[in-house]
Amino acid sequence: MDSRGDDVATLLVDVTHGKVQALYERWGYEKVGEQKPFDDSPVFAVMVKGISGCDGGDGGFEG
Repeated sequence: MDSRGDDVATLLVDVTHGKVQALYERWGYEKVGEQKPFDDSPVFAVMVKGISGCDGGDGGFEG
């Protein structure tokens, strides 16, 4: 991902899977919102993490 110039990684986690969301939080991801991309899809937590080496900081999301 670094070669594309991205400074954050983004993923979606089904909000009904709290243990999965907690795991990503332990890995440094931060929930920044929720999204329901389609009428028949579940609601997802939108999670982001700064990519180390690109933001010059600790990898946390600033936005």
